[in-house]
Amino acid sequence: MYSSLLQHIQRFLPLTKEETHELTSYLAAKKTDKKEFLFQEGQVCSANYFVAEGCFTPVQLKKWSNLSLNNLIRTYLSLLISILRRLKYS
Repeated sequence: MYSSLLQHIQRFLPLTKEETHELTSYLAAKKTDKKEFLFQEGQVCSANYFVAEGCFTPVQLKKWSNLSLNNLIRTYLSLLISILRRLKYS
């Protein structure tokens, strides 16, 4: 179910079967339809998402917020690092 994410992580850090099992215990899949939002206005984003198939358009309603591809990449890398640290020190 999480093969594309695990393959992506394996490019940067090889994981043992135990580490892979532990990592997948933190994950939950969410399927969305075309043009469907992950969450609606007023909801707080409390998760990190990995796009396994297709693409997405980031939308932020506050004009003064700095939403850029660099920020998305930085957030994504931060997520990967925190997951890998948890696995290493658990």
